[in-house]
Amino acid sequence: MRLARALNRVARRRGGVFADRYHAHVLASRREVARALRYLLENFRHHLREDIAPRGADPCSSARWIEIPLTDDAPVLPPRTWMLRHTRDG
Repeated sequence: MRLARALNRVARRRGGVFADRYHAHVLASRREVARALRYLLENFRHHLREDIAPRGADPCSSARWIEIPLTDDAPVLPPRTWMLRHTRDG
């Protein structure tokens, strides 16, 4: 975002700078969903020094809510798709 604003300022223009900000891919199998979840929940380790990276899930993420039953005041929602509900089955 900071880079886009700077480029717009230099070019004296407004609006979007980059046509694509991400690569969209529809997850088609339970394996793909499991790998995507693992990437999301464990990617923080790539940004920390190896000797100080905590074990387990990112302490700042909502990963801990995967293992415990959700309550009414939980900060996350239960999975809505079949594939997310059944990813951990096998």
